[in-house]
Amino acid sequence: MWTWILNIKNLALVILAVCVLLLGTLYIWQRNSVVSLTAKVDALTVENNQQQGTITEMKDNLEAMKRSQVNMQKIAKATATIQESINRLQVKELTDEEKRVASDITRFFNDRMLPVSLQTGNNAPGGEVLSGAGKTDPFKPGDHNPVGR
Repeated sequence: MWTWILNIKNLALVILAVCVLLLGTLYIWQRNSVVSLTAKVDALTVENNQQQGTITEMKDNLEAMKRSQVNMQKIAKATATIQESINRLQVKELTDEEKRVASDITRFFNDRMLPVSLQTGNNAPGGEVLSGAGKTDPFKPGDHNPVGR
């Protein structure tokens, strides 16, 4: 049975047939690999294009943020300038009379008593400013509603 392989022509044909089968199998396998890799490359190309679009959008956003930061710094400087102007306008030197009234008000809230000048009316031309002021304490301990008295 195996004697036909011993013939050189038959042996060459068998070797040639095996080589053709191997090359055909290798060709089909390689073609399938190329097709699958081409599909992967196409998918990665689409993903890369999307990523490039995202990067472009992020660069635009970064530039917008930088412009916004510059604008915010300008606004902060303008705000500081305006605040300084407001502070300069708000600071006013008190007159002696205003200082005395502020001191009397502070003493009233600290001691809960009117100053003597307001109790007796010495500073007013019409006489006593508050009748009976300082004689009774309107804020008794435990009284939570002194307004209704």
